Amino acid sequence: MNKKNITVALIILLFSTIFMGCTDTSNEKNTPDNSTYDVSLDQVALVADDLPSSFEKLFENHTTEPTTSFNQTGNGITWNILEIYDSAYYGNVSSGVMQSLIKLDTIDNAQNLIILSRDNLLDFNYTVQSIDSIGDSFILLNKTIIDQEGSYNYFTLMFSMRNIVIALGGSAADQSVFLGYAEIIENRILDEVEDESL
Repeated sequence: MNKKNITVALIILLFSTIFMGCTDTSNEKNTPDNSTYDVSLDQVALVADDLPSSFEKLFENHTTEPTTSFNQTGNGITWNILEIYDSAYYGNVSSGVMQSLIKLDTIDNAQNLIILSRDNLLDFNYTVQSIDSIGDSFILLNKTIIDQEGSYNYFTLMFSMRNIVIALGGSAADQSVFLGYAEIIENRILDEVEDESL
């Protein structure tokens, strides 16, 4: 495995570990009702056609079996996970995207996961970035990573839509790349919900 692949693998590991153990929502919008979304996460996630043609899929995992995770955020909380979808695509060490979509049992748990995750990421020297509203709760963080190849911007964008938490992470020249990815997922979720209600 070359140095770039090792760097990408370490970033993926860090992202996965941090995300499953944290959430903080610096911005929350009121949800009009308490109903949860029951869309299939693999149907709303980013796919190769949404990304630059130079990106390669590194991995994909879709688990539809409900699971319980305890103390992932270090707060002694039990998380009831109904479904999870993860994948990662990258072109090189300075451009790529990882996504984790998690369907939880309640809206409150989804928002709480966003809040607790932010605090964990801030412990890893991320800084909070200002963005326009997306989803119900949201946070965008940025960190400059320096290695032997140079330096690059790493972003983590997390937002919730009812009981679904979406986390996007990776490197890009500008945060607008991740905001664009988030809007694709947000629109797909809304389209799926609308189709189900017809």
